[in-house]
Order: sequence, then structure tokens, then C-alpha cells
Amino acid sequence: MELTGPEPSVEHFQLSLRTEQFYLGEIESHPEEISNYTELAHLYLLNDDVDKAIDVFRKAILAGTAQGADRNDVRYLYKTLTSAYRGNYSKGDREKEKQTHDKLEVIVEEAIEKAPRDSGEYRSLAMVYTSLVPLEKIAALCDRIAQGNPDSTIYQDMGDIYLERGKAADAIVMFEQAITRGPDNFKTRYALATAYHRVGRYEKAQQQYEAAQAIDAPPREKAELLFMFSRLHRKTGDLEKAEQALRSATELAPDSDQSGRWALQLVDVLIEQKKFNEAEKMCTDLAAAGKNPYLKRRAQQRLQRITNERRNEGK
Repeated sequence: MELTGPEPSVEHFQLSLRTEQFYLGEIESHPEEISNYTELAHLYLLNDDVDKAIDVFRKAILAGTAQGADRNDVRYLYKTLTSAYRGNYSKGDREKEKQTHDKLEVIVEEAIEKAPRDSGEYRSLAMVYTSLVPLEKIAALCDRIAQGNPDSTIYQDMGDIYLERGKAADAIVMFEQAITRGPDNFKTRYALATAYHRVGRYEKAQQQYEAAQAIDAPPREKAELLFMFSRLHRKTGDLEKAEQALRSATELAPDSDQSGRWALQLVDVLIEQKKFNEAEKMCTDLAAAGKNPYLKRRAQQRLQRITNERRNEGK
């Protein structure tokens, strides 16, 4: 009896070997071209050779931090690494999947440490990382990065990502650490106030909003802070302070594309205080301007609300 092996698997191995040699040669000839590293790491992952993939990823990350690195190639690198870390190359073996994930985690941490902060792919990678790793471990990573680089914004970055993910309590941990390193940072104070606000710690939120107000910042950013502060005042029932905060926001940045939103919020606060005449005039002006269909529609809705409120007051 003659036994024959599954030839397609042999052909696949030979093809993979030729492809591996091709990318190894390209990397040797053009070490600055990151896409070659990424393709080779991808090939190793497909062939279930995680250790080789990790070694290539490490070299790619270093190449990606070099000045003049192609940004499209860097994006592709982080997209591939993110996909691998998510488990998209898993073949169903749970134990092997965990081992692969643990090995890749080390590379992900190196990428988070070295990647440019303004990279969307970096943020995607950090979003995945924070969703799969406990807060304590992430805090330890941040500590390590901060000790190695006193100018690092890693706590702020991670806090922003937690806040974006809706994890305000975890964001507070990061922002509080960032505050210890830069107490006069407007962005951090504002972000910490927002996080406290979201978890219902209103006294703490007010303290941080007030601290942020005392720090120099562009008018538009100050105006956004005042808008958020007004929402806090409404939540705690202080309508007069909410009104004043909204007026101040409009005065600070009258040409902001958010000024219409602030105006509508001010109308609501005026209505709640029964200041119908001023609220009506603001709504009439907004509806008459006609530049923004959304604002016009909302202003008309509030005019109807004012009519209803006045009718109820007369009963």
C-alpha cells in the first residue's frame, strides 16, 4: 500500500518559507521600511510562530519611532498588532490563546510607551489594552513609563482613554496621578472635574472646575469648562450660578460653533427660573437668525414650551 501525505500543506509551508525569506531580505536591504516588518510578523502569526512574530513586532516598533517613519506604515503596524492582541489570529486553543496574549501584552506595553501620542492607532491600541488589562497593572505600567520619562503624559493619556470608554472612576485614578505631576495643567484639572462629575461626586467636581478656572487657557476651552460647570450647577439646583456660567461662556467665546448650544441651555435655565420674557426674546432671535436649522427648530420648540409654562402659571 502506498501512503501519500497531504501535499497542499507542504506547498503551503514552502510558500511561507519563500515569503519569509523575501521579507527578511527586504528588511536587511531596507530596514527603515516598516511595512516589511509588519507583513513578516503577520506571516509568523498565521503560521502560529508567536515568538518570531513578537521579535519582529519589537523591531517594527523601534523603526516606527524613528524620525521620518512613514505614517501609513506605522498605522498599519499598530492595526496589525491590535488585531493580534484582540485574539483575531487565535485558532481556538484556549491555553495557547492565553499564552499568545500574554506574550503579545509585553509588546503592546512597549508600543504604548514608544508610540507617538497623536496617533489614532496608538489610541486604538491603548483602548484595547485598557479593556483587557486590570487597572492595577495599567497603573504600574504608567508608573514605570513616568519614572523613565519625567515629561511623559501617560497618566493624562490613559485617563482620557478611560473617560472615552465610559470608565470615569478609573479615569479619576489616572488624572489624580497626573495632577501630582502637573498641578497647573488646565486640561488635567478639567478632565478630572469631568470624571468626578460623571460619577456623581459633585463637591469634588466643583473643586476641580474652580481650580481649572484659575489656570490660564484659551477662551474657547475656558468657555467649554464654564458650560460643563453650568450643568453641574443645574444638577445641584443652583440655577443662578448655572445662568451666570452660561453667560460667561458666551462672553468668552461668542464666535464659537458651540455658542448656539450654550444659548439653548441658557434659555432652559431662564425658563426654569420663570424668566419667560428674556427666554422668549432669546428664542425669537435664534429662530429668526435661520443659519442653523437645528437651532431654529429647537428655539421654536422652546417658544412653545414658554407658552405652555405661562399658561400653567396662569391657572
